[in-house]
Amino acid sequence: MRWTTTPRERRRRRVPMWTLVVLALVGALAAGCGSGGSDNGGGGTGTSGGSADKQYVIGFVSSSLSDPFWAAETKGAKAADAAMDNVKVVTAAATRAQDFSALAPLVQNIMTQNPDVIVVPGIAQLEPVLRQVDVPVIFYADGLPDSTIPKSTVITDNLAAGRAAGEFLKRQMGGRGKLAILDILRGTYPLLDQRVQGVLEAIRGSDIQVVTQQNTMCDTARTVSIMQNVLTRTPDVSGVFAACGTAAQGAVQAVEAAGKSGQIRVVGYDGSDPEIANIKAGKQDATVAQFPVRMGRIAIETAAKVAAGESVEANIDTGHLLITKANASNLPKDE
Repeated sequence: MRWTTTPRERRRRRVPMWTLVVLALVGALAAGCGSGGSDNGGGGTGTSGGSADKQYVIGFVSSSLSDPFWAAETKGAKAADAAMDNVKVVTAAATRAQDFSALAPLVQNIMTQNPDVIVVPGIAQLEPVLRQVDVPVIFYADGLPDSTIPKSTVITDNLAAGRAAGEFLKRQMGGRGKLAILDILRGTYPLLDQRVQGVLEAIRGSDIQVVTQQNTMCDTARTVSIMQNVLTRTPDVSGVFAACGTAAQGAVQAVEAAGKSGQIRVVGYDGSDPEIANIKAGKQDATVAQFPVRMGRIAIETAAKVAAGESVEANIDTGHLLITKANASNLPKDE
């Protein structure tokens, strides 16, 4: 059966051909906009979209902002943050330097901000809390040689730097004499142990005798007292290696008070401003500088690579520099 219509009704229902053409073109354009989105950002793999546009949150924990070394580390981390559009760095720092017990709560707090990677000092006190986090970890400034936790450790090669200090001392002492080593309790801070080990390796086979190794706790006032006692017991000591800058300052003060500046060779570690000032003044012979700003920056750059799924080196050496009076006034910039 066929429905019949009048001529008027047939004219009303007929769709003009030009209308069909326009509708077809509109449909084609709409389909084109909906496909091929990877070329224009819409979640594809081009440089302007997809993973390239992802914002990564990186947590950065510092031992203390009151300590110049750790403050410089944070400065480097913030410089990397400012230089990378796809990175946001959230920082946290302990109130007192070397207060390692305060760092675990800082890690827990940063984890509430859902970081993609966290960057922390590589110390044993943090291992329990780090084993509970579900994001990659980068160690910086400190390291645990046997730890399986970090994706990478960004750090000074302290053993090599210690050897540089030891070689210098050996030359300055003429390969003979009595050496006092000022560090902290052995086994509590692996990096200082490595510095001392480097010195011992450098002087091995010479006629230099280590007469004492003292736990200064890297405290300047404590070191002054310890060094005064060393000079009382062993007045003919001719060399000192201080495994941290604060201990070097204490040693210089004690040697100066004893009237023996220039007679006892003092080599420190860290390249702190007070050490450099003492070197220029002829009160200290040398120090081994690290590059904390560079270290903080590279740690964040490495974390960003890990967040993006890139492979990184297990250990990244950020370098060291032996500072003496010859180069103390013309040092490279740490950046």
